[in-house]
Amino acid sequence: MERAKELLIRGDIPALFYAAFELRCGIESRMSEYLEAQAHISAKKKRGWQVAKLAKNIEDAFRIGERKTIIVVLDSSGKKTLFSAQYTPVRKAGQKVAQQLGDYMHKAKRHYPAVDKYWNHFRCILDQGVSELEFATTGILLGPPIIKSSTGEGFIYLEDHKQGLLEKIKEHKEIVFKVEYE
Repeated sequence: MERAKELLIRGDIPALFYAAFELRCGIESRMSEYLEAQAHISAKKKRGWQVAKLAKNIEDAFRIGERKTIIVVLDSSGKKTLFSAQYTPVRKAGQKVAQQLGDYMHKAKRHYPAVDKYWNHFRCILDQGVSELEFATTGILLGPPIIKSSTGEGFIYLEDHKQGLLEKIKEHKEIVFKVEYE
């Protein structure tokens, strides 16, 4: 995402194509990251790169649509926050951008001069892609909490570099676990 932002600032036509590539890969990667983290999803569903298939597999796994999930872990009194995190999905708007960018990364039907409105439209799509990818990467949860129905066990998956945050919870015998969906 950061490389895409830098390329957009540069603004020349070749930079726009590289920005499109970075955003398309970034959106696909975030979606794949959500699937890869889940133990309950088959390896077959974790593979792939097609945005529509990734989106379907994510929806099958989580069944919450585009809702953001916020978890808050409190001490047993319910007054002190020990930990909070959120899952921010790749929304349909971001998925659409990724698919549109795929169209731009093929040969053009004709030549477009540098001042053509074609390039303004392309820039607008890229700007929207940055915005959507920024939203999807603000959360550190790699999906909503999962409760295994057979055992009642709960699972939360965090970005690898954030796993240490859960250490705060281990020293408490009892906690209050809140989940909200927006």
